[in-house]
Amino acid sequence: MSADREFLNDDFQAAIVSAFKTFPNGNKAATNYFRFFETDIVDDTANPIVVECIKLPIIAAPTTSGGPGGEEHVTGLALSGRGDAVLGIMTITPGATQDEKATYTSGVW
Repeated sequence: MSADREFLNDDFQAAIVSAFKTFPNGNKAATNYFRFFETDIVDDTANPIVVECIKLPIIAAPTTSGGPGGEEHVTGLALSGRGDAVLGIMTITPGATQDEKATYTSGVW
């Protein structure tokens, strides 16, 4: 989605600005990024769905770009690696609560 100002209503723009102002920083910005490919899901009707994936420790932080001379100012979210990827298995349980929906087990490939 393009976050160009002309396409956002004032309430939505205010929510984005608030989120970026209060985004965690330092150690609080450390999290994990999980990546898998939909094509690796062998049976999407299974319950639970089990798929190979990687877990990559990252820092998620707001970033901006733009400059002098009236250039467009863009705010984004940068995901910076902070360690090695770990291979594992993601288990996704359709219909589960948000806290129980997905689990990750490392080193099982």
